[in-house]
Amino acid sequence: MAKKSEFDYDFQESTLWGVSSALEAFQVCIEINQHLGWEMRRLSDFEVESIAFKRFGWFDRETSYFQFLVKNKQVTDYFLPELKQFDYLLYLEADPDLVPLKEIHGQLKQLKNIFFSLMDVDSLKQKQKLSYLHANE
Repeated sequence: MAKKSEFDYDFQESTLWGVSSALEAFQVCIEINQHLGWEMRRLSDFEVESIAFKRFGWFDRETSYFQFLVKNKQVTDYFLPELKQFDYLLYLEADPDLVPLKEIHGQLKQLKNIFFSLMDVDSLKQKQKLSYLHANE
């Protein structure tokens, strides 16, 4: 998948879950990694309007897809304010024909103390911000 500027980013291959949990970001990341066999790791923080947000990510070379977990709330600011009811956002960028999204969603729902809600990326007013997750990978 080629990187694109934030203005021509294609979200056709994007899946987003809102994540609610009292766990710290690294704990949520560990739980997801262990349950799904992923290898997300801590990436450098990225800034949006001078506010730094924590993120974890991984590029799966076998399936050619990206996974990102981002902390949605930073003090009183939100990465995606329209989803402020969620503590974290789990973003998957992959060809839906090659990745078993239903299976992944089912496995995520089995995690204890972490709740996932599948979101409609196209309906988000600020979906272009999702392209910032690739900054300085």
